[in-house]
Amino acid sequence: MTKIVILAEKPSQAKAYADSFQSKQKIAGGFAIKDELFTADVIITYAYGHLVELQNPEYYTADWKKWQLQQLPMFPERYQFKVTADKRAHFKQVKSYLDEADQIIIATDSDREGENIARSIIEVSGNAQKPTQRLWINSLESDEIRKGFATLRPGADYYSAYIEAQTRQISDWLVGMNISRLYTLLLQKKGLTGVFSIGRVQTPTLFLIWQRQQEIAEFKPETYYEAYLEVEAEHGHYRAKHKQQFKSLADLRAYFKKGNISYQTEQPARVTKLETKQKQVASPQLYSLSDLQSHANRLYKISPASTLKIVQTLYERKLVSYPRTDCHFITPAEFNYLKSGLSDYCNIEQVEISDPRLNANKRYVDAAKVQEHYAIIPTKKKLSAASLAKLGNFEKKLYHLIVKRTIAMFAPPYVYDETTVETSVETEPFKTIGRTVKQRGWKAILATTTPKVKKRRFACFAEVATARTGCCHLSR
Repeated sequence: MTKIVILAEKPSQAKAYADSFQSKQKIAGGFAIKDELFTADVIITYAYGHLVELQNPEYYTADWKKWQLQQLPMFPERYQFKVTADKRAHFKQVKSYLDEADQIIIATDSDREGENIARSIIEVSGNAQKPTQRLWINSLESDEIRKGFATLRPGADYYSAYIEAQTRQISDWLVGMNISRLYTLLLQKKGLTGVFSIGRVQTPTLFLIWQRQQEIAEFKPETYYEAYLEVEAEHGHYRAKHKQQFKSLADLRAYFKKGNISYQTEQPARVTKLETKQKQVASPQLYSLSDLQSHANRLYKISPASTLKIVQTLYERKLVSYPRTDCHFITPAEFNYLKSGLSDYCNIEQVEISDPRLNANKRYVDAAKVQEHYAIIPTKKKLSAASLAKLGNFEKKLYHLIVKRTIAMFAPPYVYDETTVETSVETEPFKTIGRTVKQRGWKAILATTTPKVKKRRFACFAEVATARTGCCHLSR
């Protein structure tokens, strides 16, 4: 009988696949599967991330073992890979399954790096000539897994992703091995000791951090002054600001003295413009990974690396979609399941949307803008209060962030009146802008996940008011 091997990226992923089939049996390094989707013998095995890596320089020539300037640059004619030292036993097991396979299903993470992990293992095991198919899913929920295996894609369609990722891997090797040696040897000639690591990504990033730190260190604060009116109108009090900034208090006083405006004395003022416009703001776009990392850091001081690790755990628990995405959009398929489960998600967050928007909005739902992965959203799996309580503290916080951001797209817009008041003393205009909330909309859902911003509220203003000029000094 035909033998199929499914190659997953990690043990937890392999188990999620196995749990979705009708029958599974634990075997060394994987699972034996029986299911109506297959007419062949099926084995699921897995990597532990990168089972293979590029060879060290001395593998290509003994002369490259010793660090010498005359041996640089090092450019192998053909790059070779080896099995990671601490994973040789597991690789041997995986290779034995691949050797027996008539067909291989690549089921690592659906991205370039996942393709590289799988193809590198297949290549080093000597099975690159065998036919491959690709599982391409964004969720580890059972129904999505089964749907993915029922609609496998040709493996050849993703071969270019493997070449792209491997090219990145080789460029990392070239920069790291050559320039690290170059800088280390040159700096040692200057009397410095130790090894100086240079990386294709790490070094430019480190430079950007240094550059920003220099800007902070070299920043020289400058004091400037702004002029304000404290206005007492018939129906209220408000503060208005002059558009100009001044380098000194003397400059400020001299400027207004020319306009016959007394400093810190009451005098007549006139409201020359009073305009109110109603404005609407839609809820924020759905989370990409970088957005989630930034928001989690701002709210909870979680590092980007920790955020990725936590949301990866949520993904493996089948609670959220695939985390490594730079996309803000979903397709109509995801929107439909979110819409059908909206009341359940609202129950999780203990919120109510009285007038939900149930038609797909291009701000969030656009299949044309979804490439490898869609935005980070909750899966169809609904958590009970007891299940939610079992999550770790930051797991709960991030899960709530993702669910709230997702259901916010169904809520009405945030609506407010923006009032602009221009007040003149003599001929000098002072301006005030403030907001009056008319409808909280989605902000009622995201209230606990949005930094508070002070807002001015306005009553009705008379056309004539009494004003007192003043100032404050600020540093920038």
